[in-house]
Amino acid sequence: MAGVGGGFGRRAETDFVEQAVTVAQALPGKTVKLLWSREEDMRHDYYRPASIVSMKAGLDKRGRLLALYTRIACPSILKGPLPSMLKDGIDFTAVSSFNDMPYAVTHQRVAYAMRNGPVPVCIGILSPDNGSLRARVRPLWTGKRPW
Repeated sequence: MAGVGGGFGRRAETDFVEQAVTVAQALPGKTVKLLWSREEDMRHDYYRPASIVSMKAGLDKRGRLLALYTRIACPSILKGPLPSMLKDGIDFTAVSSFNDMPYAVTHQRVAYAMRNGPVPVCIGILSPDNGSLRARVRPLWTGKRPW
């Protein structure tokens, strides 16, 4: 593993290795240390995918969560480096928080739309949906709603 300091998600991307090898091959017998400026790092970096999550919930007469329909639109972090891991056009990392959430919901549907744009994305600290799951579903499931 190349030393990437506090690289966080950059550990999953190895584009900098190719650049270092090219420089090292041009300088045989020399030690090479490749450093990017802050500007270069921002220009060549990979970012946590932006996502849009829309949720509709159905409650029973006692206010308990009975049905949940979730629509997610976000880029795929697997499409570039690991396209074989996409199943039926679905990036499991984008929907995993909802597909295997710890709450029992009798009727549930999750729809995913892959929306890759020009901004390169990679693995972030959290799944794109984690915040939505905690903020919206937990209060419905537990019945402890702040509103």
